[in-house]
Amino acid sequence: MSTVEPGTVLVERYRLDQQVSTDLAATTAWEARDLILDREVRVTLVTGPYAGDALDSARRAALVTDPRLVRVLDAGADAQDRRYVVTEPHTGTTLTEIVSSGLVDEQQARAIVGEAASALAVAHARGVHHTALRPEAVRVDGHQVKVTGLGLDGGLASGDTLNGRPAQLDAQGLVALLYYAMTARWPGPDLEADWIAKDTLIPLPAQLDASGAVAPLSTLVPHVDADIDALVSRTFDASGGSGGPMNPDDVTTALAPWGEVSVVASLPGFVQPEPEGPRRQSIADAFSGEGAPPVRRPVSGRIARSDETLAAGAGAVPAGYPEPQSDYTYEPQAYGQQHAPVPPPPPDGATQAFDQFGQPVAVGQPGYDQAQYAPGAPQQYPPQFAPGGYPRTVVATRSSRTAVSRPSPHPGAAA
Repeated sequence: MSTVEPGTVLVERYRLDQQVSTDLAATTAWEARDLILDREVRVTLVTGPYAGDALDSARRAALVTDPRLVRVLDAGADAQDRRYVVTEPHTGTTLTEIVSSGLVDEQQARAIVGEAASALAVAHARGVHHTALRPEAVRVDGHQVKVTGLGLDGGLASGDTLNGRPAQLDAQGLVALLYYAMTARWPGPDLEADWIAKDTLIPLPAQLDASGAVAPLSTLVPHVDADIDALVSRTFDASGGSGGPMNPDDVTTALAPWGEVSVVASLPGFVQPEPEGPRRQSIADAFSGEGAPPVRRPVSGRIARSDETLAAGAGAVPAGYPEPQSDYTYEPQAYGQQHAPVPPPPPDGATQAFDQFGQPVAVGQPGYDQAQYAPGAPQQYPPQFAPGGYPRTVVATRSSRTAVSRPSPHPGAAA
């Protein structure tokens, strides 16, 4: 096979952009772009003695359509005899990566394998089988399971699966995935095979008892469902699984029903993101002309708080605003509340007036201003209470906790 590099265009259509990892020996995988349909694709260049088998099985797999199966889009060879298989891009997280973060609980393992079994049952109805199931061939993308390598992987593994029963191999592979997700041990066929790349992370094999049967799931996972435990025991008993499921449909029936796939919910609590909590209101928001923007939560889950916010939370007033008197504190009220009513003005001719906090002040006492508080004069108030469209009402409260009404936000309005 001639040398390829980023920018190489196969059959005047597929431009190779960046090489990506693959666990298949005798292949190289590329992120690529279909220049005709203008879409992202994955191109796998195939070599070795089973390249022809891989292309043939990939062409058959192209006839199967299911959203849980990574679809084969094209397969062929160019003028330089470079054999390729084009598929949809591989998205999501492999089961290997998921288990490396923590064992999957029983319900999520049932959901993941149940979805994979349902997808392979669709392929089984068209006479197409995978025959090379392993943790790297199953991915979880959000709430959806993706099975990769339909056709291609089985063709490259033809030397190991040629004489097997393909439907039963898929059934056993599905149950092996279930066992692996819950134990991190692989009870299926040996993955140290020639068609697997040598630098691939291979899971530890499952433990066997004296008869050669795989150790029961119940000996490794506490409180496992008895039906799931029996399914594993029948599939990997000393007889080679003669009493186990014979095709993906059998596995689907054994696992149904299952819930939504959500691997994050199944992982241990210490690797889950912290839930978003209610945002604490600071006094700085009470003085802002517009609602303060939400505080972004960092990855650690702790709320980032500025020095000004911390000072405000301790009872300090933000910079630029007058300090309150010692026997007053400012308390923010809920957004959207109406301003407190203004005390009615004294009757005409009266000598009663009110100070800036709404308290009665006699003529001549400190705080009385003849021009401002003369009977019948428009109501005036200090700048900190001036109307400005504040989203939250600020009121003054005595240390005795007796609420005091603030002036009207509309100057000159009648009480």
